[in-house]
Amino acid sequence: MTVSRRVVASIAELTTPLILLTALWGCSSPTSPDADAGGDATADGPSTSVVCAPAPSTTRVVGDFNSDGAWDFADSVAFSNFLFRGGHAAGCQALVDFRVDGHLEIDDASALRGALVSGIYPAPGFSGRCVAMSAWTDGPCVELGAAVRAPAQAPPGRFDAQLTLTSRAAIVQGWSASIRATGCRIVAITTAATAAADVSDAPPGLRHLGSSVTQLTAEGAVVATELSLSEDRTLPSGESTVATLTVEAPAAAGCAECALTVGDGLRWTGRELTLTVAAGGYGYHPPSATSITRVCAP
Repeated sequence: MTVSRRVVASIAELTTPLILLTALWGCSSPTSPDADAGGDATADGPSTSVVCAPAPSTTRVVGDFNSDGAWDFADSVAFSNFLFRGGHAAGCQALVDFRVDGHLEIDDASALRGALVSGIYPAPGFSGRCVAMSAWTDGPCVELGAAVRAPAQAPPGRFDAQLTLTSRAAIVQGWSASIRATGCRIVAITTAATAAADVSDAPPGLRHLGSSVTQLTAEGAVVATELSLSEDRTLPSGESTVATLTVEAPAAAGCAECALTVGDGLRWTGRELTLTVAAGGYGYHPPSATSITRVCAP
């Protein structure tokens, strides 16, 4: 188990909703001693760690809405919180004004998300001057985990695996992740029949008026999901399956290993997607986790 704590700075003028922050703070106790942070995803039960959001940074990064010094999927969720849910304003408006018109609107939020995930929008230039600024404070520490659930052993051919997220409170609004395959190949990824499916799907998921991208890459797959742009929607407390992978393992004499790692570094056509869990506008980065499947010929 990994535990890190920080002293929270003074409260900014505009914060995320009180109910959400209360839930976040109530979740900051350590995990049980037998929790295996970032451990083998085939182990019984979900694995979590106490994870703290990065401290506010003075580093200026285009796309960085929540002032943590990085442009990741949490900035998209923070933008939606600001536009639709009374969330905190951008740390530096010029960094996320993709239309460069002095106003932050839904078009800017869409462009930020599109530039990050698919690269279909160019990132705006930054003059180095923030005209409109808003101070972000330290985010609370929360209990989170990410894992790939896969069979411990499988014959050559195809098998299914599940990407899961675990939280100890209903706080998770969105996430992104890279899933890297070693010794095997991911041939499909979908949110169908998971918590990330749309409410109109059969079976229904939790996503409504949100966004979701699943895409294969040369080394694995990526996923980025925001449960809703305008509604208060979160994953329930506990472990939730958020994507299903179809994995192809080659035939070989004896046994070989297929490793599936949820973490950082892969991209579709946009930027590299990090393992980022968004809650209350803050970005959390749980430890990377690897699942090993032994592929044994009959």
